[in-house]
Amino acid sequence: MADSTIGSLPAASEITSQDLFVLEQNGEAKKLLGSILEDYVDRNIVDVTVTSVAPTANPTVSYDSSTGALVLGIPRGLGIASIAKTGTSGLVDTYTVTLDKAPSQAVATTFTFAVTNGNSISQIIPISAQHIPGSMDRYAIDMTNGTTVMFDVYNGANGTNGVSIASVEKVSGTGAGGSTDVYNIILTNGTVGGTFSVYNGADGQGSPGSATPLEDGTAEVGTATAYSREDHRHPSDTHKQDKNIYFDASDTECSVGTWTQQTSPDVPGFPYRADIYVAGVTDAMYAIVTFSAADALSGDYAPVSKTHTNGIYIYSKTNSAIALESIAILK
Repeated sequence: MADSTIGSLPAASEITSQDLFVLEQNGEAKKLLGSILEDYVDRNIVDVTVTSVAPTANPTVSYDSSTGALVLGIPRGLGIASIAKTGTSGLVDTYTVTLDKAPSQAVATTFTFAVTNGNSISQIIPISAQHIPGSMDRYAIDMTNGTTVMFDVYNGANGTNGVSIASVEKVSGTGAGGSTDVYNIILTNGTVGGTFSVYNGADGQGSPGSATPLEDGTAEVGTATAYSREDHRHPSDTHKQDKNIYFDASDTECSVGTWTQQTSPDVPGFPYRADIYVAGVTDAMYAIVTFSAADALSGDYAPVSKTHTNGIYIYSKTNSAIALESIAILK
Protein backbone atom coordinates (compact mmCIF):
# COMPACT_ATOMS: atom_id res chain seq x y z
CA MET A 1 0.00 0.00 0.00
CA ALA A 2 1.36 3.44 -0.89
CA ASP A 3 1.97 5.86 1.98
CA SER A 4 -1.05 7.97 2.82
CA THR A 5 -2.19 10.22 5.68
CA ILE A 6 -4.58 8.97 8.36
CA GLY A 7 -7.06 11.60 7.28
CA SER A 8 -7.25 10.10 3.79
CA LEU A 9 -8.14 6.62 5.11
CA PRO A 10 -11.78 5.47 5.25
CA ALA A 11 -13.40 5.96 8.70
CA ALA A 12 -14.17 2.87 10.82
CA SER A 13 -17.71 2.72 12.22
CA GLU A 14 -16.86 0.38 15.13
CA ILE A 15 -14.07 -1.54 16.85
CA THR A 16 -14.03 -5.32 16.47
CA SER A 17 -11.99 -7.92 18.29
CA GLN A 18 -9.85 -8.56 15.17
CA ASP A 19 -8.95 -4.91 14.52
CA LEU A 20 -5.28 -3.99 14.87
CA PHE A 21 -3.93 -0.82 16.51
CA VAL A 22 -0.36 0.41 16.82
CA LEU A 23 0.90 1.40 20.29
CA GLU A 24 4.24 2.16 21.92
CA GLN A 25 4.92 0.13 25.07
CA ASN A 26 8.13 0.62 27.06
CA GLY A 27 9.76 2.33 24.07
CA GLU A 28 8.85 -0.50 21.66
CA ALA A 29 6.22 -0.39 18.88
CA LYS A 30 3.65 -3.15 19.27
CA LYS A 31 0.34 -4.18 17.73
CA LEU A 32 -2.88 -4.12 19.78
CA LEU A 33 -5.88 -6.36 19.00
CA GLY A 34 -9.32 -4.85 19.32
CA SER A 35 -10.25 -7.70 21.70
CA ILE A 36 -7.60 -6.56 24.19
CA LEU A 37 -8.83 -2.97 23.97
CA GLU A 38 -12.43 -4.14 24.54
CA ASP A 39 -11.39 -6.02 27.69
CA TYR A 40 -9.41 -3.02 28.94
CA VAL A 41 -12.25 -0.53 28.67
CA ASP A 42 -14.78 -0.73 31.55
CA ARG A 43 -17.77 -2.97 30.79
CA ASN A 44 -20.13 -0.02 31.31
CA ILE A 45 -18.76 1.37 28.02
CA VAL A 46 -20.62 -0.68 25.43
CA ASP A 47 -19.87 1.42 22.34
CA VAL A 48 -16.74 3.44 21.45
CA THR A 49 -16.71 5.76 18.45
CA VAL A 50 -13.55 7.50 17.29
CA THR A 51 -13.93 10.59 15.10
CA SER A 52 -11.29 12.85 13.62
CA VAL A 53 -11.02 16.56 14.25
CA ALA A 54 -8.74 19.20 12.74
CA PRO A 55 -5.02 18.74 13.51
CA THR A 56 -4.98 22.05 15.40
CA ALA A 57 -8.16 21.29 17.39
CA ASN A 58 -8.23 20.00 20.97
CA PRO A 59 -9.15 16.34 21.56
CA THR A 60 -12.77 15.81 22.65
CA VAL A 61 -14.53 13.14 24.70
CA SER A 62 -18.18 12.51 25.55
CA TYR A 63 -19.76 9.64 27.48
CA ASP A 64 -23.47 8.75 27.76
CA SER A 65 -23.90 6.66 30.96
CA SER A 66 -27.43 5.64 29.97
CA THR A 67 -26.27 3.97 26.72
CA GLY A 68 -22.59 3.30 27.50
CA ALA A 69 -21.54 5.18 24.36
CA LEU A 70 -18.04 6.76 24.41
CA VAL A 71 -17.20 9.17 21.59
CA LEU A 72 -13.57 10.29 21.14
CA GLY A 73 -12.55 13.16 18.90
CA ILE A 74 -8.89 12.63 17.85
CA PRO A 75 -6.92 15.32 15.98
CA ARG A 76 -6.04 14.01 12.54
CA GLY A 77 -2.54 12.60 12.35
CA LEU A 78 -2.60 11.19 15.94
CA GLY A 79 -3.67 7.81 17.30
CA ILE A 80 -4.54 6.47 20.77
CA ALA A 81 -1.47 5.38 22.69
CA SER A 82 -3.35 4.08 25.75
CA ILE A 83 -6.57 4.17 27.78
CA ALA A 84 -5.98 3.64 31.50
CA LYS A 85 -8.01 3.90 34.70
CA THR A 86 -6.28 6.63 36.70
CA GLY A 87 -8.60 7.23 39.62
CA THR A 88 -11.55 5.90 41.64
CA SER A 89 -13.91 7.75 44.00
CA GLY A 90 -16.78 5.65 45.33
CA LEU A 91 -18.61 4.24 42.29
CA VAL A 92 -16.99 6.71 39.87
CA ASP A 93 -13.85 5.67 37.92
CA THR A 94 -11.70 8.18 36.04
CA TYR A 95 -9.99 7.11 32.80
CA THR A 96 -7.15 8.88 30.97
CA VAL A 97 -6.75 8.63 27.18
CA THR A 98 -3.17 9.24 25.97
CA LEU A 99 -2.63 10.06 22.29
CA ASP A 100 0.41 9.40 20.17
CA LYS A 101 2.92 12.17 20.61
CA ALA A 102 3.36 14.35 17.54
CA PRO A 103 6.94 15.20 16.47
CA SER A 104 6.42 18.80 17.54
CA GLN A 105 5.19 17.83 21.04
CA ALA A 106 7.38 17.53 24.12
CA VAL A 107 4.59 15.79 26.04
CA ALA A 108 1.81 13.66 24.63
CA THR A 109 -1.75 15.00 24.69
CA THR A 110 -4.07 13.45 27.31
CA PHE A 111 -7.72 13.88 28.31
CA THR A 112 -10.00 12.18 30.81
CA PHE A 113 -13.56 10.92 31.20
CA ALA A 114 -15.54 9.42 34.11
CA VAL A 115 -17.62 6.22 34.31
CA THR A 116 -20.12 5.47 37.07
CA ASN A 117 -20.18 1.81 38.08
CA GLY A 118 -22.35 -0.47 40.20
CA ASN A 119 -25.99 -0.70 41.27
CA SER A 120 -28.31 1.85 42.79
CA ILE A 121 -31.76 1.65 44.39
CA SER A 122 -34.65 1.93 41.96
CA GLN A 123 -37.52 1.84 44.51
CA ILE A 124 -38.56 0.59 47.95
CA ILE A 125 -42.04 -0.91 48.13
CA PRO A 126 -44.01 -2.58 50.99
CA ILE A 127 -44.77 -6.27 50.48
CA SER A 128 -46.77 -6.93 53.64
CA ALA A 129 -46.98 -3.92 55.93
CA GLN A 130 -49.94 -3.85 58.34
CA HIS A 131 -48.12 -1.75 60.95
CA ILE A 132 -49.71 -3.77 63.76
CA PRO A 133 -47.89 -3.39 67.10
CA GLY A 134 -45.86 -6.50 67.83
CA SER A 135 -45.86 -7.69 64.18
CA MET A 136 -43.26 -7.67 61.36
CA ASP A 137 -43.63 -5.68 58.13
CA ARG A 138 -41.73 -6.75 54.98
CA TYR A 139 -40.31 -4.38 52.35
CA ALA A 140 -38.57 -4.95 48.99
CA ILE A 141 -35.66 -2.91 47.61
CA ASP A 142 -35.54 -3.05 43.80
CA MET A 143 -32.07 -2.42 42.35
CA THR A 144 -31.26 -0.88 38.97
CA ASN A 145 -29.62 -4.14 37.83
CA GLY A 146 -32.93 -5.99 38.22
CA THR A 147 -32.21 -7.70 41.55
CA THR A 148 -34.36 -7.32 44.69
CA VAL A 149 -33.36 -7.24 48.36
CA MET A 150 -35.91 -8.00 51.10
CA PHE A 151 -35.88 -6.65 54.68
CA ASP A 152 -38.23 -6.76 57.71
CA VAL A 153 -39.22 -4.08 60.23
CA TYR A 154 -40.57 -4.91 63.70
CA ASN A 155 -43.47 -2.73 64.89
CA GLY A 156 -43.14 -1.84 68.58
CA ALA A 157 -46.19 -1.50 70.82
CA ASN A 158 -47.71 1.96 71.26
CA GLY A 159 -46.24 3.87 74.18
CA THR A 160 -48.38 4.75 77.21
CA ASN A 161 -49.20 8.33 78.08
CA GLY A 162 -46.51 10.15 80.02
CA VAL A 163 -46.77 11.31 83.61
CA SER A 164 -46.98 15.02 84.45
CA ILE A 165 -47.47 17.18 87.56
CA ALA A 166 -51.03 17.23 88.85
CA SER A 167 -50.55 19.59 91.83
CA VAL A 168 -48.15 20.97 94.45
CA GLU A 169 -49.36 20.60 98.05
CA LYS A 170 -48.04 22.00 101.33
CA VAL A 171 -47.62 19.14 103.80
CA SER A 172 -46.17 21.07 106.76
CA GLY A 173 -45.47 24.61 107.89
CA THR A 174 -47.43 27.71 108.87
CA GLY A 175 -46.02 30.25 106.42
CA ALA A 176 -44.81 32.42 109.32
CA GLY A 177 -41.90 34.73 108.67
CA GLY A 178 -38.58 33.06 109.45
CA SER A 179 -40.02 29.51 109.26
CA THR A 180 -39.77 26.73 106.64
CA ASP A 181 -42.68 25.06 104.83
CA VAL A 182 -42.51 21.64 103.10
CA TYR A 183 -44.31 20.86 99.80
CA ASN A 184 -44.99 17.62 97.87
CA ILE A 185 -45.16 17.37 94.05
CA ILE A 186 -48.19 15.17 93.21
CA LEU A 187 -48.05 13.44 89.79
CA THR A 188 -50.98 12.50 87.52
CA ASN A 189 -50.52 8.82 88.40
CA GLY A 190 -51.18 9.64 92.06
CA THR A 191 -47.59 9.24 93.27
CA VAL A 192 -45.35 11.83 94.96
CA GLY A 193 -42.73 12.93 92.46
CA GLY A 194 -40.62 14.89 94.93
CA THR A 195 -40.49 17.07 98.01
CA PHE A 196 -39.01 20.55 98.46
CA SER A 197 -38.78 23.18 101.19
CA VAL A 198 -39.50 26.93 101.08
CA TYR A 199 -38.10 29.39 103.61
CA ASN A 200 -40.52 32.21 104.50
CA GLY A 201 -38.93 35.64 104.82
CA ALA A 202 -40.11 38.02 107.54
CA ASP A 203 -43.02 40.29 106.61
CA GLY A 204 -42.00 43.88 105.82
CA GLN A 205 -42.14 46.14 108.86
CA GLY A 206 -40.58 49.28 110.37
CA SER A 207 -41.18 52.99 110.82
CA PRO A 208 -39.36 56.18 109.86
CA GLY A 209 -36.44 57.16 112.07
CA SER A 210 -36.71 60.18 114.36
CA ALA A 211 -32.97 60.89 114.82
CA THR A 212 -31.00 63.13 112.47
CA PRO A 213 -28.54 61.34 110.14
CA LEU A 214 -25.13 60.66 111.62
CA GLU A 215 -22.01 62.46 110.49
CA ASP A 216 -19.35 60.42 108.71
CA GLY A 217 -17.25 58.30 111.04
CA THR A 218 -16.07 54.73 111.53
CA ALA A 219 -17.93 52.36 109.22
CA GLU A 220 -20.58 50.13 110.86
CA VAL A 221 -23.20 47.66 109.62
CA GLY A 222 -25.83 49.08 111.97
CA THR A 223 -28.76 47.43 113.78
CA ALA A 224 -31.55 50.03 113.54
CA THR A 225 -34.83 48.89 111.92
CA ALA A 226 -36.20 52.40 111.30
CA TYR A 227 -35.89 53.66 107.74
CA SER A 228 -34.84 57.08 106.44
CA ARG A 229 -37.15 59.47 104.60
CA GLU A 230 -36.18 60.53 101.09
CA ASP A 231 -35.67 64.20 102.09
CA HIS A 232 -33.20 63.51 104.92
CA ARG A 233 -29.95 65.50 104.96
CA HIS A 234 -26.54 64.67 106.48
CA PRO A 235 -24.71 67.25 108.62
CA SER A 236 -21.46 68.82 107.44
CA ASP A 237 -18.49 66.53 107.90
CA THR A 238 -16.14 68.19 110.36
CA HIS A 239 -13.53 65.53 109.65
CA LYS A 240 -13.00 66.69 106.09
CA GLN A 241 -10.58 69.42 105.03
CA ASP A 242 -12.23 72.64 103.83
CA LYS A 243 -12.03 73.42 100.17
CA ASN A 244 -8.92 75.18 98.92
CA ILE A 245 -9.30 78.70 97.45
CA TYR A 246 -8.24 79.49 93.86
CA PHE A 247 -8.05 82.78 91.91
CA ASP A 248 -6.98 83.36 88.30
CA ALA A 249 -6.18 86.41 86.17
CA SER A 250 -9.89 87.26 85.84
CA ASP A 251 -10.21 87.82 89.62
CA THR A 252 -9.46 91.18 91.30
CA GLU A 253 -7.20 89.44 93.83
CA CYS A 254 -4.67 88.88 91.01
CA SER A 255 -4.46 92.60 90.15
CA VAL A 256 -1.80 94.24 92.37
CA GLY A 257 -1.48 98.03 92.19
CA THR A 258 -0.41 99.23 95.68
CA TRP A 259 2.97 98.47 97.28
CA THR A 260 4.27 99.63 100.70
CA GLN A 261 7.96 100.21 101.27
CA GLN A 262 9.30 98.41 104.36
CA THR A 263 12.05 99.86 106.53
CA SER A 264 13.03 96.35 107.60
CA PRO A 265 11.98 94.09 104.72
CA ASP A 266 10.45 90.71 105.55
CA VAL A 267 12.48 89.33 102.62
CA PRO A 268 15.99 90.86 102.37
CA GLY A 269 16.58 92.59 99.03
CA PHE A 270 12.85 93.08 98.35
CA PRO A 271 11.83 96.31 100.20
CA TYR A 272 8.30 96.62 98.75
CA ARG A 273 5.35 94.57 100.07
CA ALA A 274 1.81 94.21 98.66
CA ASP A 275 -1.07 93.07 100.90
CA ILE A 276 -3.66 91.06 98.92
CA TYR A 277 -6.97 90.81 100.77
CA VAL A 278 -8.52 87.32 100.89
CA ALA A 279 -11.29 86.84 103.48
CA GLY A 280 -10.95 83.79 105.69
CA VAL A 281 -7.21 83.27 105.21
CA THR A 282 -5.12 82.59 108.33
CA ASP A 283 -1.40 82.37 108.90
CA ALA A 284 -1.82 78.58 109.24
CA MET A 285 -2.64 78.32 105.56
CA TYR A 286 -0.22 78.17 102.63
CA ALA A 287 -0.31 80.35 99.51
CA ILE A 288 1.04 79.58 96.05
CA VAL A 289 1.40 82.75 93.96
CA THR A 290 2.18 82.43 90.24
CA PHE A 291 3.76 85.40 88.42
CA SER A 292 3.73 85.90 84.66
CA ALA A 293 6.76 84.45 82.88
CA ALA A 294 8.24 87.89 82.25
CA ASP A 295 7.83 89.01 85.89
CA ALA A 296 9.11 85.70 87.25
CA LEU A 297 12.28 85.97 85.09
CA SER A 298 12.87 89.66 85.81
CA GLY A 299 14.19 88.98 89.30
CA ASP A 300 12.14 91.89 90.67
CA TYR A 301 9.71 89.69 92.64
CA ALA A 302 10.47 87.36 95.55
CA PRO A 303 9.64 83.70 94.90
CA VAL A 304 8.04 83.48 98.34
CA SER A 305 4.75 84.65 99.83
CA LYS A 306 3.31 84.78 103.34
CA THR A 307 -0.24 84.31 104.66
CA HIS A 308 -1.78 86.27 107.50
CA THR A 309 -5.27 86.98 108.79
CA ASN A 310 -7.50 87.72 105.77
CA GLY A 311 -4.60 88.25 103.41
CA ILE A 312 -1.37 87.35 101.59
CA TYR A 313 1.90 89.26 101.42
CA ILE A 314 4.05 89.29 98.25
CA TYR A 315 7.40 91.15 97.85
CA SER A 316 9.08 93.25 95.13
CA LYS A 317 12.14 95.38 94.36
CA THR A 318 9.99 97.93 92.49
CA ASN A 319 6.83 99.88 93.15
CA SER A 320 5.00 98.86 89.95
CA ALA A 321 1.49 97.52 89.32
CA ILE A 322 1.44 93.92 88.06
CA ALA A 323 -1.08 91.22 87.16
CA LEU A 324 -0.62 87.78 88.69
CA GLU A 325 -1.36 84.58 86.80
CA SER A 326 -3.03 82.80 89.74
CA ILE A 327 -3.27 82.44 93.53
CA ALA A 328 -3.96 79.15 95.35
CA ILE A 329 -4.73 79.04 99.09
CA LEU A 330 -4.16 75.57 100.54
CA LYS A 331 -6.02 74.90 103.77
